Amino acid sequence: MILYVIFEYALMFGALLFIGYPFMLGLFALFSPYKKIVKPVFEHSFLIVVQSHNNEEETSKTLYSLAGLVYPWNLYDLMVVADNCTDDTVSVAKKLGAKVRERGSSSDQGSQTDILPWMLEQVEQMDKKYDAIVFVKPNDFISGNFLEVMNQYLAEGSTIIQSANRRISYQTTWKVRYKRACWLLLTFITGLGRKKLGLGSLLLGSGMCFKTEVLQNKPIEICQIKISQTQDKFEYFMLLQSNGLQVDFAPETEVWTPLYISSKKTTIDRFHWAVRQFQVIIKYLKYLATHFRLDKLFQMFDVVIGMFTLSLTLVFIITGMNCILDLVLWKLGYLAAWFWVIWTVLVGMITIYLTIGIAADRDVFPEFSKSSNMKHTSDYRSNSFSERKQN
Repeated sequence: MILYVIFEYALMFGALLFIGYPFMLGLFALFSPYKKIVKPVFEHSFLIVVQSHNNEEETSKTLYSLAGLVYPWNLYDLMVVADNCTDDTVSVAKKLGAKVRERGSSSDQGSQTDILPWMLEQVEQMDKKYDAIVFVKPNDFISGNFLEVMNQYLAEGSTIIQSANRRISYQTTWKVRYKRACWLLLTFITGLGRKKLGLGSLLLGSGMCFKTEVLQNKPIEICQIKISQTQDKFEYFMLLQSNGLQVDFAPETEVWTPLYISSKKTTIDRFHWAVRQFQVIIKYLKYLATHFRLDKLFQMFDVVIGMFTLSLTLVFIITGMNCILDLVLWKLGYLAAWFWVIWTVLVGMITIYLTIGIAADRDVFPEFSKSSNMKHTSDYRSNSFSERKQN
């Protein structure tokens, strides 16, 4: 029983970190006001990049969405980076009026993982110079105010900006709603809480805006960001933090990604991240040990907790089981009542935290009802980007 009590102390300490810290961020998110978009002078030019590898239809839908941006047409361009594409991605992208850059070969296995430094080389070779580069994934839908919001953040001094990232699905099962709520907690709610505390945001793989000047002036290590691997978001964060750069979170604009409940690719990605996460943790725990700074203690704590983030389902199950087990042991006289009280409080905290995510999901998802025009994107070839510019 003594060993069990010691184990309980260790487990409770871990639970307090993994439940208490996200819970605190969730509460701060409730009191984090959005930035008021004052529509400043549209002075920044953007290059929006969609990286595609045999994603013809998905890329086309994203280009169709991007063509609806409310921003001066002469201040932004769309570019599709065709990574070793064997389908009609290139021809369809050109038909829709986007610039196209082809790269990669059948032997180039890493062509999808070093997009940022390659894109900087492309921008430097272009006649037209851009103030910032935006990265969007194929199959994502972008809100019309995206560039307007990015323009204001850049005008206020931000150098790397991450938009909100939402999941959409026309299914209404409890599993879909739960996954959407968990994603909102992990990204949007946590992002608002971190913003309130003055902490940097995580990069989410899509809806990212990088100021070109900063990328050109910083060490090349910053450019070695694997844009196509969203599972490595904590490594992005650590890389930028170690080089003195902070990602600003822009909740006023969104990127919407279709939610797929189960697929072979999802299973493979989950397995990849389980392996990759361990490598990232080992790598950056060594970094933190050799670069420890007392004045950055809270930021370092935030990074470590982020690296060890566990599934909300797993945390809830472990917490609930311990609550029940300690209740039984207390009734049998083996444990003090306060053990059960602490686990009960933790169960209450995680329940409130999940409730915040469910409430946020219900608040934003009705925008995408079954009658939404976004469902009817089968006519994505009907109007090209160049035609919309002319209009």
